[in-house]
Amino acid sequence: MSGNHKSAAPMMLIAIVLGILFWILDGFLHALLTEHVDFIEAILSPEPTVISRRLIFFILLIISGIYLRTRFPKQ
Repeated sequence: MSGNHKSAAPMMLIAIVLGILFWILDGFLHALLTEHVDFIEAILSPEPTVISRRLIFFILLIISGIYLRTRFPKQ
């Protein structure tokens, strides 16, 4: 049981890194397509709807990572 828990750590790290990269990319695109928002503002203080969209994606990444790790354990 603990061996399976240890092997889930790299998948969680990948999900977190992908979530952070998505947050930055989405902020960049938001700043690029919206003329009243700059890049730093789009990343550090987004609107509530943007935060909810990013958090949903981030949570789905983590859930997918956990599911894939339990579905296809490393042998």
